[in-house]
Amino acid sequence: MGQPTSHAMRVAMVKRHEAGETLAQIATSLQLSAYTVRTYWRRHRKHGWTAIQPPRTGPPGTGPLGQAHPRVKYVLLRLKRQHPGWGVDKLRLELTRRPSLQGIPIPQRSALAAYLAGFRARLYRPRRRPTRRPPDPARPVATQPHQGWQIDVKGDEPVLGIGRVAPLMVCDTASGAPLAGIIHTVRARGNQQGLTARVIQSRPICARSLPTGACPMSCRWITTAGSLAARGANGLAFCCCG
Repeated sequence: MGQPTSHAMRVAMVKRHEAGETLAQIATSLQLSAYTVRTYWRRHRKHGWTAIQPPRTGPPGTGPLGQAHPRVKYVLLRLKRQHPGWGVDKLRLELTRRPSLQGIPIPQRSALAAYLAGFRARLYRPRRRPTRRPPDPARPVATQPHQGWQIDVKGDEPVLGIGRVAPLMVCDTASGAPLAGIIHTVRARGNQQGLTARVIQSRPICARSLPTGACPMSCRWITTAGSLAARGANGLAFCCCG
């Protein structure tokens, strides 16, 4: 064409010709050749407004979507802002369906995801910080035997020759020595309306049996075990102290 023109001049050519002016009149008023004005008018008539945009100057774009069409970036950010729950695959599918992006190459999902990552602070709402509860009061640490006991109830455990059992153990916190315990043997019996009835039987695991409250070390667990047995657990209190 030989004569440089800006994008604003090309838009003015098209709008003035659409308003009724001839190409020769436009060329004369803009001091351009008729060939230049006619060329841009034909480009616009055949390919639309994108055809009369000036070529990009300077080094090629870098970064995510550096070579993509600016309209792709705009529509991508707008869709993500309107639909925060949409993923990259859904966004890319909607980009291909947009009439304004027909004929424009759509980048791959990895490039779209990298571009959205740069706007994460503006696209995603920050999560509410978890509520900080006050710390639990510090428990005294046992340093001598019988200063503290620990009761541990475990689930069903398979034992060879017995079956599945549910042990309840009491251990000394300071030394870790086992003090007493009850083993509940779990057995299945019958099936009524889809539910298996479970029968629990208790067996002692200590060598010495003491009545409730008879422990010489004043083991309070003996009373607790007795109350459990009174509730129908068929448990027997056993202590290894003394």
